[in-house]
Amino acid sequence: MIEKIFIAMIAGLFGLIPVILQWLSGRRKTRSYEHKLSTLSKELELLEKLISVCNLGTENDDYQGSNDAVKRYKEEAERIFVEYKSLQENDLEQKPAPFEISFIRRAFLLFLPVTTMGWLLHTLFYFLMTFMLVMILPEWESPTIDPETGENQFTSLLIGLAVIFGPIFIILQRSAIRLRKKASEE
Repeated sequence: MIEKIFIAMIAGLFGLIPVILQWLSGRRKTRSYEHKLSTLSKELELLEKLISVCNLGTENDDYQGSNDAVKRYKEEAERIFVEYKSLQENDLEQKPAPFEISFIRRAFLLFLPVTTMGWLLHTLFYFLMTFMLVMILPEWESPTIDPETGENQFTSLLIGLAVIFGPIFIILQRSAIRLRKKASEE
C-alpha cells in the first residue's frame, strides 16, 4: 500500500511541471509587455520634451521648419499610440472567455488554467484524483471481504472516499472556475 501511495505522490509531482512552465511563461510575457510599455512611454516623453523645448506648434514661432517638425511629431505620436493600442489588443486576445468550455470539461477541470494559482488548483485536483484511483483500483480487482459478515467492502470504500474527497473536489473545481472567470474579466 505504501508503494502505491508513493507512486501517486510521484505522479502528482509530475503535475507540477506545467505549473512551473506556466509561471515562467507568464513572467516572460509580463516582462516583455512591461518592456514594450516602458519603451513607448519613454519615446512619448521624449517627444513631449522635444515639442516643449522647441515650442513647436505655437503661433508666434518664426522657425521655418516648425510645420515639418509638428507633422513629424504627430506622426511619431500616432505611431506610439498605434503600438500601445496593439499591445492592449494583444493582451485582451489572450484572455480566455470563462464559459466557452463545456460542463464536462469544467467539472473535471479539462481546460488550461490561466494563472499560476489555477495550475496549483488543477495539480492538486489531479493529484487527489490519482490518489483516490490508486486506492480504488486494487480494491476493485480483488475486493476485501469482511470475514464475519462475508460482505464486500468495496461499496464502503467508495462511500468513504466520496465523503472524504467529494467536498474537496467540489471546492477545488469551483475555485479553479472562479479563478478562470476572474482572470478573463480583468
